Amino acid sequence: AQSTASTQSSSTPAPSSGTLFTVDAPNARSVDLMGSWNTWSSPTVLAKGVDGKWSATLNLAPGTYEYKFRQDGDWDALNKDNRSITVNAQSTASTQSSSTPAPSSGTLFTVDAPNARSVDLMGSWNTWSSPTVLAKGADGKWSATLNLAPGTYEYKFRQDGDWDALNKDNRSITVSAQSTASTQSSSTPAPSSGTLLTFSAPQGTRSVSVAGDFNNWSVNANPLSDPDGDGIWSCEIKLPTGKYQYKFVVNGEIWLIDPNNSKKVPDGLGGENSSLEVSSINIREPSAESISADSAKPAETAETVKPQGFTVFHFKAPPGAHTVSLVGTFNDWDMNAKFLNDDDKDGIWEAKAVLPDGQHEYKYVINGWDWVRDPENPKTISDMAGGENSVIEIKNGRAFFSEANSRSEELDLWAPEKPHRFVFHSSAPANKVFVAGSFNNWSSTAAPMINSGDNEWTADFFLPQGKTLYKYVVDGRWLPDTENPLREDDNYGSYNSVVLSGDWSAPDTNSIRGDGIIYEPAIAHRHSSVYESRLDEMTGIFRVRFDRDDISKLFLIFPADTIEMNLYTRDERFEYWQTEAKIFSDTITYTFLIEDGDNKFLLGRNSLIKSSSIKPFTLAPAKPFRIPAWLDGAVIYHIFPDRFSNGDNSNDPSNTREWRYESLPKSEVGWSARYGGDISGVISNLDYLTELGITAIKFNPIFSAPSSNKYDATDYYSIDPEFGTNEIFRKLLDSAKSRNISIILDGVYNHSGEKHPFFIDAAKNGPASIFYKCYNIKKWPFPERFESSGANAPNNYYESWRNFGWLPEFNSENPLIRAYLFGAVRQWMDMGVMGWRLDAAEDVESSFWREFRRTVKCQNSDAYIVGEVWREGSEWLSGDQFDATTNYPLRSAIIDYIVSEKIGAEEFLNRVGELLSKIPYQASRMQFNMLSSHDVPRIMTLANNNVDKVKLAIALQFSLPGIPVIYYGDEIGMEGGEDPDNRRAFPLSKENWNESIFNLTKKLIQIRKEHNVLRKGSWVPIYSSGKVLAVSITGEEEEMILVMNASDEKSSGFEFHAPENYADGVYEDLLSEVSLEVKEEIAKISELGQWSIHFFIRRKK
Repeated sequence: AQSTASTQSSSTPAPSSGTLFTVDAPNARSVDLMGSWNTWSSPTVLAKGVDGKWSATLNLAPGTYEYKFRQDGDWDALNKDNRSITVNAQSTASTQSSSTPAPSSGTLFTVDAPNARSVDLMGSWNTWSSPTVLAKGADGKWSATLNLAPGTYEYKFRQDGDWDALNKDNRSITVSAQSTASTQSSSTPAPSSGTLLTFSAPQGTRSVSVAGDFNNWSVNANPLSDPDGDGIWSCEIKLPTGKYQYKFVVNGEIWLIDPNNSKKVPDGLGGENSSLEVSSINIREPSAESISADSAKPAETAETVKPQGFTVFHFKAPPGAHTVSLVGTFNDWDMNAKFLNDDDKDGIWEAKAVLPDGQHEYKYVINGWDWVRDPENPKTISDMAGGENSVIEIKNGRAFFSEANSRSEELDLWAPEKPHRFVFHSSAPANKVFVAGSFNNWSSTAAPMINSGDNEWTADFFLPQGKTLYKYVVDGRWLPDTENPLREDDNYGSYNSVVLSGDWSAPDTNSIRGDGIIYEPAIAHRHSSVYESRLDEMTGIFRVRFDRDDISKLFLIFPADTIEMNLYTRDERFEYWQTEAKIFSDTITYTFLIEDGDNKFLLGRNSLIKSSSIKPFTLAPAKPFRIPAWLDGAVIYHIFPDRFSNGDNSNDPSNTREWRYESLPKSEVGWSARYGGDISGVISNLDYLTELGITAIKFNPIFSAPSSNKYDATDYYSIDPEFGTNEIFRKLLDSAKSRNISIILDGVYNHSGEKHPFFIDAAKNGPASIFYKCYNIKKWPFPERFESSGANAPNNYYESWRNFGWLPEFNSENPLIRAYLFGAVRQWMDMGVMGWRLDAAEDVESSFWREFRRTVKCQNSDAYIVGEVWREGSEWLSGDQFDATTNYPLRSAIIDYIVSEKIGAEEFLNRVGELLSKIPYQASRMQFNMLSSHDVPRIMTLANNNVDKVKLAIALQFSLPGIPVIYYGDEIGMEGGEDPDNRRAFPLSKENWNESIFNLTKKLIQIRKEHNVLRKGSWVPIYSSGKVLAVSITGEEEEMILVMNASDEKSSGFEFHAPENYADGVYEDLLSEVSLEVKEEIAKISELGQWSIHFFIRRKK
């Protein structure tokens, strides 16, 4: 800001050495900056100093620019009007005031911790608000350099999450402006004279910096410069001797490895970091080789240091293993990337793999189903899902394993004797037929079938134990197996065919509780998040599976404690027992004691015996899978923004309709309709939502996009003008927070809209665009005009969601697109957003979701993440990706039972039990349970306006484990068919409201909040006959019996067997004057009305 204006006559102005922008915003959570130097196209994030000032340095060409700061997403918080700055070639322009203290040259913190897995550091310089991660040197010392203002600070190191492992008390350090304060001891190697890093930048580069473990991956700490304007950016960094990882950051958001450095290591996120080793006598000076604009992932032909050898993996597989594959961080956990062989049939499977130096995590996958650690390798690390990954350290490109031993016998493995044969008879000649199902992640091309003649197609595959769902893909058409009577609803109006394998295919054992006989093949307990997980650091969840009606009692046995377990749920074939227990050690051992009749059995690793000599289970180290406290008792209200309420007419688009509750046709007229609903309208209705009892609002997309549904985003950092501004959204956040209402946003990360600036640039400039690799582009240039089909159809040129050309799919592995999307996530969470619903989650790689979870949970550990998944979602619910999925399978079960009356009570209960049994307890309590949405017809329309059925479905929804979700208007009986008719405008007149549905919904919300048993209790079926069911719901303080009649027939003198642990007495109904009496384990109701549901409850004594 102090530099003099200067205009150069040369055609290419030379950039300055750096323009420092600073602004005073001590209370801000985030500050960024945009300006005319890049046509206001992308923000630069500023870093916060200890004095409350935020700063960033940009390399700008000489000239005069306008710019503006943005605080917490608000462009007007710090400056209403644009500011102006002039940059010349001779000096560094700066907005920094003279009062700002100059930072020191760097404070080096080191600590000796050779056995630590991680070390970080916190201190008083940022009010202990965020940790700095230290980098490990070859000598076992960990270090980090911080730029601190002069002053005295307290700080503390943390090793492997333990604040007291390295120092019990806080340490103190004084930093002066003239010298570098350091905790380094005299034995620490001195820094080298400097490491020169150079980068040949692609066209359009405005700034380059280097981020690495030496500067806590700061984007702003070490900028590069290009003083002669030749496109070669460079900087010199003084580093202590040791090994470092780094990347270049282009334009503040594009993270690239060093194309001139062939040494790379995995970055833990599916990509790579460049690796650098600094010694006191060897300074790396890379050549200035050029880098192409699409070098976010360098070609395999680039210069690479060849490892000196290969790693030999040996694995002694249990009998029945037909395939063994090697998965790990080195191949993105792809079970098809590397297979082991057993050529001599001795049971020892082998594979050779070339791995880069460094530490790698891995597992073996047996028969495509059982994921197990290496039993020969004692070095393990938590897999964050209740189990362990094996760890191998590669040095000089080579590592060998010892011969296999008998530890492999501990693996709990089921293997089929022969493959299952799929047979499809085509009614007409077909060119290609595949089988797709749950066994191959529903790939439409992974499992080809062979034409055996006469239009008969066959394929043989080994299937995992349990239930396999499948369809045939015939010349692109998905068809169920019409010759297989076993089937399940597919949530898309058709059905999947079913194959049962292993103990699921066994004949009915007719187990009898209390007969003293245990059916051992049905027992299951293993190291997975379903059977063993952590609710928090001190609490574990333990689950065991048995044959239905097989055991009387079950106990969890610790060395110093015994805990009785409870029946948790059951499905068609099994029952599941579960308990919560306190954990006081990461290496605790445990067994189970089973009582049945007069017999007692001990259950340990893969054995059921009567003696006391048994191998105990060992609790696997795992990261807790938490349930955020605010979700306890949560009720979510789902709003389609354009259709809920118009609170500000000034932002209405020109084609806004008159607000009217009306049907919408399934055509462009319906899909493009605008009614003017906006964020201000939601704010004006917060009192209504508070009265109803809502605790969270989930929005459909609200970011800038041209369509009415906003699933075609053009800017992930701004609220769509039709809905308001970022400031209006902040007002909503503040107003909702004052009413204890949280906000959940819809994140669309599979694709953008075709009008997004990144895609426009890629379409225009092709491979020369830095955004070209942000999308999955097949060929370029694009035609002048795309056509709906034929050679010029969009899907011939790039991948798009469901082949809708206006929704081009992101390349989610690209570091630029991840940085861009995750930056937006952090912005909205900084403003106070508490959760995300993730659109098209099944179509995005799991590595992206794992990094998304790390980003979100590091920002706020209490954030809620739910993925849009239309099928059973267990593969995403191990605690490493989502907290929950959209529970469409549960919705289908409720509709089939109550609305369409396709199934009876027994099948409904089995389907619910199967859903609960496949996911961890924590996920079951967070499942996104809805009856309607913007993608499916409303419950009122499906029920043909039968109010009794609708009220029964809503009451059942509120009784089930998970979070009830109300699609706007369902609480008043709104109608709506398929999209877009399910997105009608909310009726303003109460003449269109069904008051009985509204009152019931309000009452159910109140009941759920007041009675903990409905939120945390078990859900165990105890009776089913025809359309009548009874369920036991047991909590710590209350016990409840849910009784429901999903038919139009009354029943007088209805009775059934109550659970044996339920006390005799009268249980009152929370919804009516009807009561239930339990006496000598017989429950009686005087009359069970038609289409009725009762919540009979009694406090435990």
